[in-house]
Amino acid sequence: MTYIINPCKVCTSKFGSDINNINKCLVETTAAFNQIPSNNAFSIKQDENWEKCMNNVKQKLGKDSEDLQLSESPVFVQAPHYIPELLKHTKNKKEALQICKEKCNRLRNKKNTCIENCNTDYLAIEENIENIENIENYENIENYENIENKCNNCNKCNMTLSNFWFFIMFILSLILYILIIKWTN
Repeated sequence: MTYIINPCKVCTSKFGSDINNINKCLVETTAAFNQIPSNNAFSIKQDENWEKCMNNVKQKLGKDSEDLQLSESPVFVQAPHYIPELLKHTKNKKEALQICKEKCNRLRNKKNTCIENCNTDYLAIEENIENIENIENYENIENYENIENKCNNCNKCNMTLSNFWFFIMFILSLILYILIIKWTN
C-alpha cells in the first residue's frame, strides 16, 4: 500500500481558524515525514500544498494575500515524530500508530506532545487513490477530538506550552532580580 501525506486536513480540523497554529502544524508534520527537522527541504509539491491550504484558511477567515501575508513557520521539533519511520517499517498506519503511542508512553518528557504528534501524523496519512491530491476537500475527515486514547484526564494536559514558557521566564526574571539586588548591596 502506498500513502500520501496531507497534513492540511488534520491541522485545520485540530486548530479550526487559528491560522498560525495551522501553519505550524502543517509545516512540522510535513518536515517530520521528510525526516528533516527543517522546512528548507520541502518539495515543490509540498510548497504548493502548503500554499493551497493557507489560502483556503485565509479565505475562510475572509482575508486575502494583501490582508494576511504568511510564510512557512519555522520548525522547532521538540517532541519526537515516530510515525514516519514506523510507517516505513510496518507498512500499516494503524500498527504504526499503536507502536508510536507505546514509544511515547515510555518517554519522561513531552509524553503528551509526542502522543499528539502520533495522532496528527496518523491522520495526515492517506491511502494513495485517485484525486486524493485535491487538498481543498479536507472537510471530510475524522474529527481530531475523536482520536482513540486521547488524554482522558484533562488536568494532566492543562499545562500548555505557553504556560510553561511563562513560568520559565518568570523564574528566570526572579533569579535575575535577586542577583541584581545582591550585587548592588
